[in-house]
Amino acid sequence: MDVLNNVTQDYFSKLSDWKVVLKLLIKAFVSGLAIAFATLVIPSRSLRWPEVMALALTSGAVFTVLDLFFGQTAEYARVGSMLAVGSNLVGLKTM
Repeated sequence: MDVLNNVTQDYFSKLSDWKVVLKLLIKAFVSGLAIAFATLVIPSRSLRWPEVMALALTSGAVFTVLDLFFGQTAEYARVGSMLAVGSNLVGLKTM
C-alpha cells in the first residue's frame, strides 16, 4: 500500500508544477503531430482523417501517461516505436 501512496504523491507533486504540465502537454502534442504525419505519409493505403486523429490522440495520451508514471520507460518506448517504423520503411525483416 505504501508503494501506491508513493506513486500517487509523486504523480500529484509533478502535476502541481505548471512547467512540468506544460512540458508534458507540448511533448504529447508534438508526438501526436509526428505520428499523424507518419500515418498520412508512410502507408500505401491512406487513412481517413478520423482514423489519423484517433491514432494521434491515443498515442499522445499513452506517451503522456508513460512520462508521468515511468519516465525512463517512456523514452525507451519512443525509441522502440521509431526503430520499428524505420525498420519497416527500409524493408528490414525481423524475427
